[in-house]
Amino acid sequence: MTHSDPRYLAFWGKAQPCENATHSWHPVAYHLLDVAAAADALLAARTHALGVGARLLGMEVGAARRLVVALAALHDLGKFGWAFQAKVEARWPAEILGTYRPSVAGQAHTSDGLWLWEDVLAASVTARIGAPHAVLLHQLAPAVFGHHGRPVTRGRGPVVDGLGAPSVAAASECAGDLLTFLHSAGVDGTGVPRTRGDEPRAVG
Repeated sequence: MTHSDPRYLAFWGKAQPCENATHSWHPVAYHLLDVAAAADALLAARTHALGVGARLLGMEVGAARRLVVALAALHDLGKFGWAFQAKVEARWPAEILGTYRPSVAGQAHTSDGLWLWEDVLAASVTARIGAPHAVLLHQLAPAVFGHHGRPVTRGRGPVVDGLGAPSVAAASECAGDLLTFLHSAGVDGTGVPRTRGDEPRAVG
């Protein structure tokens, strides 16, 4: 990191590198972008599945694709929580979270993600994601954050007490920047970055 980098880049998302890897860890933000890119590529390759999904969501195909990619970009925000960061002591972001403290058994990043969404992010980013209504996002959120194949329940009380105020701030800033990037990169349902003045194209 440099002094000009966002502070949220200090939070790790992956820390089990493959053999001969150049880096020993991967920031949460970069992992979220990786998954969003993979989701967009899958939807580009599976147009029939995308069409079915769009009908089930009651959305136009391009809008449904934008929604899925945006949600993929938010799916692991619970990893900003101190309990997840504590799993690898060597990667603990002490400059932001202070003195290291051991992780708490049973406090999963998936549950922390849902907690963060319901307490903070749903109100601040819903209008930017492009869902036709907030109820749809409320219905999708448990699946988005419970992406390891099991139901999740949010924590009790204010999320700042469970994740810590610095983690909530970092996750919120990261979420805002990710959505800004996806918009500016032209993730518009075509899979092709748009240039200024281009008109949206239909998905074939």
